Amino acid sequence: MRVALFMTTDPEMGGGVERWVINTIKGKPNESNLVLVKTDYSDKKRFNFRERENKGITFVTLNLWENKFNFLRKSRVLSFWLDNFLLPLMISIFKRKYLSEIKKDLFDVVYLTKNQYWKLFKGKKIVGSNHTEFGDEGFISTLKAKLFTSGLIYRDVSYFHVFPGRKKIEAILSRRAKILVLPNGAIDRKCPDKEDKDITFLYVGRLENIKGIDILLNAWKDVEPSNGKLMIVGGGSFNVDSFKDVKGIEFKGIVSDNDLDSIYCKSDVFIYPTRWDSFPMTVIEAMSSGCFIITSNRLASAFRRDETMNFIEYIPPEEAAVKNAIRYVIKHVDEIRIKSIKSYEFFKSNYELNAINRKFFEFLEEI
Repeated sequence: MRVALFMTTDPEMGGGVERWVINTIKGKPNESNLVLVKTDYSDKKRFNFRERENKGITFVTLNLWENKFNFLRKSRVLSFWLDNFLLPLMISIFKRKYLSEIKKDLFDVVYLTKNQYWKLFKGKKIVGSNHTEFGDEGFISTLKAKLFTSGLIYRDVSYFHVFPGRKKIEAILSRRAKILVLPNGAIDRKCPDKEDKDITFLYVGRLENIKGIDILLNAWKDVEPSNGKLMIVGGGSFNVDSFKDVKGIEFKGIVSDNDLDSIYCKSDVFIYPTRWDSFPMTVIEAMSSGCFIITSNRLASAFRRDETMNFIEYIPPEEAAVKNAIRYVIKHVDEIRIKSIKSYEFFKSNYELNAINRKFFEFLEEI
């Protein structure tokens, strides 16, 4: 099997897609030939990824002109305009240049983390994905799925990787493509029991409004719990200067994998009031660390919502809701830690990395 993973950033950059690629590489079968097509995207590094340590993988760097417009991704509206209008135009203009850099003879199957680039891989078996679109089942996602089945976009994509909780999107896409329904996976962090009297909240992600960091910090500033602290991990354009003297907040910046593992294991509650996400890796990483999870109700369909999942609290991405959630946790520390045990158990049954990778590569083998 000769497979290419196509991503529009570098694996060292911070983000869920980058982490997914690194985790997937770890599960590559020994007999598989894997090509990683990455780009010259320049941003703050979060992951320590060395090409020389990944034997059996060929690395190809593609210089994308449209990466010059990545500053537009700080806004959901502008990001939508970039992906659906400017990006297809840039691909058409620079198609010949990109094709000269891709080295298509190295692989037979290509997996896209950004579906708009399908035009560069005509003649190959193409797998589209749910990483950067179909994040919900709203009007835009449904419309794009129908445009695909009508042959108006992504015409040569014959397979789709869809995250759980998108049954409507899955049903539409399946009219034209073979579907793999599979979540992201994460390593088992095997954290020790958490017994500190104080309770630690954790946010891991880009420091951008689209991820709800402004909501979280403003809410914490109003509450300032005496027996709790909030650790913030990540980098981005959001100005945190006015929050650096707020009681109980620790800004960790961008940290190494080992430090991140340690931070997860020291945390009781993962709090992530994102305004938009498809299937965030950080939520699964928090489960693997036995954290209670407070996150946006926009993710409820992705991670299920039933009586057995009382280790996740879904709230509107609004300051009032975040403040209420923080206050509840502070008053019910013992209850929250008991529920956190179920968080880890659910992770082991659903998101353990080796099991997820095995299913992913079995699907590619069938192709």
